[in-house]
Amino acid sequence: IDLGDGGPVGLITYMRTDSVAVAQEAQEQAREAIAALYGKEYVPATPNRFRSRQSAQEAHEAIRPTDVQRSPEAVASYLTPPQLRLYTLIWRRFMASQMEAARQVDHAIDIEARGSHLTHAYLFRATARETVFPGYLAVYSVREVDAEDEENLLQGRLPDLAVGALCRLLKLDREQCFTSPPRRYSEAMLVKALEQNGVGRPSTYATIVNTIQDRDYAVKEKGLLVPTELGFSVNDYLVQRMPSLFDIGFTAEMEAELDQIEEGTLDWTRMLQGFYDKFRLWVQVDDAQAVPAAAVIRDLLEAFPKDLAWDAPAKRGRRTYDDAEFHASILQQITDGSKAISERQWKALIALLARYAERCPALLAAAEKHGLRQAVEAQMAAQEARAAAPPPTPNEADLKLLAPLANVTWEAPAKRGRRTYDDARFYKSLRRQVEEGRALSSAQTEALKRLVSRYASQIPDFERVAADLALATESGTAGTAPENAEAAAAQREALQPLIDLLALIHDWDPPAAKGRRTFDDREFAESLTRQFQQKGTLSDRQQGALRKVLSKYAGQIPDYETRASELGLQAPSAAPTPVDAVCPECGAPMLQRTNRRKGTTFYGCSAFPKC
Repeated sequence: IDLGDGGPVGLITYMRTDSVAVAQEAQEQAREAIAALYGKEYVPATPNRFRSRQSAQEAHEAIRPTDVQRSPEAVASYLTPPQLRLYTLIWRRFMASQMEAARQVDHAIDIEARGSHLTHAYLFRATARETVFPGYLAVYSVREVDAEDEENLLQGRLPDLAVGALCRLLKLDREQCFTSPPRRYSEAMLVKALEQNGVGRPSTYATIVNTIQDRDYAVKEKGLLVPTELGFSVNDYLVQRMPSLFDIGFTAEMEAELDQIEEGTLDWTRMLQGFYDKFRLWVQVDDAQAVPAAAVIRDLLEAFPKDLAWDAPAKRGRRTYDDAEFHASILQQITDGSKAISERQWKALIALLARYAERCPALLAAAEKHGLRQAVEAQMAAQEARAAAPPPTPNEADLKLLAPLANVTWEAPAKRGRRTYDDARFYKSLRRQVEEGRALSSAQTEALKRLVSRYASQIPDFERVAADLALATESGTAGTAPENAEAAAAQREALQPLIDLLALIHDWDPPAAKGRRTFDDREFAESLTRQFQQKGTLSDRQQGALRKVLSKYAGQIPDYETRASELGLQAPSAAPTPVDAVCPECGAPMLQRTNRRKGTTFYGCSAFPKC
């Protein structure tokens, strides 16, 4: 987070850990801050230390503030409300963990009602909790009390009563109570339950909570996760079919075994073999489909006639399937003996037998010889059913979304980091998927909508298309988009002169690496130009970056000062001025420079950035 001075800083330590270890210097800093903020009596005699559970990720410290002097109040102006709430939680929790314990006294009064006129003896109880010394509770704005305690404890002290004193009954409330079912989990309660049962890791808790909601297994109502009918059905089906797999103890045991593999105390192949043996029973794997011995596979392959007229190669998507080549490849693999046949290859061989069984009766005879006739005939029936099925019908909504991009001129593939983004290839892949009758996923649909918006300038009557397809404006992701044609034209007219200035820059700085990222001004300028030519607009953030680039290369833009005043660009910074001093590090002359943001002056070495 950028706190204004000194550049961005990390406010907390690594957060994907469940370790409770705290560095000694952090404890000492916390103890000093506690003494200054709350008093020396709140500092324990010896630092509080906690023991992590056995499976904790001990490669990192506990989640804590990097500097306790940065209180939530001190950084509040730099954080968004959710960030501030989270940072406040972490800061208070850490400070409380290093403070003296709270001292509290529980008071209770028992009042009996009995007598000859009563059929039963009744006992009434009043309780209250008194805080003698707040200790760590002083960190919190309100006293943290469990929900059960809130119901059963009264605030303050109870009146002083003597044992055996008589009390008058002023009022008696008769109320029938029923046992309430356990509360639904909130997201925090679910994570705590996962942790207590040894299920998952800090890096997977958020994924688990998000997945059950994304798949509609549960919905959030009033902060609680309520299972849906789909969630109940999926749970009942899986627990009924594979009770051992979905037992909490099994999952925790699996996590423990993974830890043992990491520690080197358990062989991973033996562990996976044991799991797979159980898994085959749970999913009822047909042993007839298991990969047989190499001799059986060779016998089946040799049953194909040498003069067989193989089907022509078939192209499906990007791949081409050639039966003759596949047969020769498997036979060569068996002959060499260098690599075992995989289950996937074996299933493909069964499908190959089924495809040519009617033309070659010897194939069925070979399959029957090895007890595989039933598997081959089942595959034949499946192939016949697929052949008789009507051709897939493309989804009309998906076709409608693809249509606007049919005639656009695609950008060249762009490499970002390790990945290459190719719009044309992505579009063709989605079109092929839709034409084969497979519906687009929600993620693919959203990506395609962004692609339509990206090439808006090439799509005729784009506003009508956007309305028909319910395209979101760019304001949600990239600044404020024009709301109508007039605003779009005005913005295009205002940005065009800025884009034109980029063409005047010819001597670009070489790409500069900062951390894991590489910044290339030339590539960035070309990207902005392409996007503006396609869409006629740029986001607010892109416009700000464009103005910074232009001011950076002001020396290459003729009459920059006049253009800057007309277009609202940043004025060029004054040229460095030599001063009568040398650099104490390298001995090079010093220069007086001007900060382009603040306008203040400072002294720097003329050999920068080498020095």
